[in-house]
Amino acid sequence: AGAEGGGEGFVMPRMKRIWQYRPVETAYYGDASLDAVLQEYSEVLKPGTTFTLPKHSLLAVRRLLTWGLRGAGAVLAADKAYNRVELLSGQGPPIVAIHGSLSLMVNMEAVGRFLSAEARLCGRGEGVVVHTPMRCAPVDILLGVLGSEAPTAAVAFQHGLCIAGLHDVLALAECREDAEAGGIVGSRELEDAVEEEEGT
Repeated sequence: AGAEGGGEGFVMPRMKRIWQYRPVETAYYGDASLDAVLQEYSEVLKPGTTFTLPKHSLLAVRRLLTWGLRGAGAVLAADKAYNRVELLSGQGPPIVAIHGSLSLMVNMEAVGRFLSAEARLCGRGEGVVVHTPMRCAPVDILLGVLGSEAPTAAVAFQHGLCIAGLHDVLALAECREDAEAGGIVGSRELEDAVEEEEGT
């Protein structure tokens, strides 16, 4: 087996991760929007909280938003992520998942704060940032809209993706896997139960 197959050449599981901490000022990045996120986190997160900030991805988003017409722009992103400050607050060092590559939980909460800061600094108001409504959804979907169409886009997001969306499909899939793994119900029995529920 090669490196991708998890054989002897696959070194990631044997890598040692070392986290180093040092005090920084809230003006650490020298960038108004990024530093605004740090300032807000210093006020709302529990002392000792560890969080990630996808700096280069956020700067790429800023670049893309400059191409919008009449100052408008939108970001639609989805990933396994922290999407509420109360979920992020108190977190320790990041957990590195290994599944063919290295993977970390995304800090979508910070993405939302960055977009709000960009809206204020660009003179486009607060803009609108909305997340998947469930706090612990398998996947967080974020919509950030800057410009006059922000309220309309937020309503469309909530009705089109949040009432019955990707997170519901993934949650149902996880429940089914758990049920079958635990021998609670068989595949056919689960489908019959769902159909019976839908018919009532």
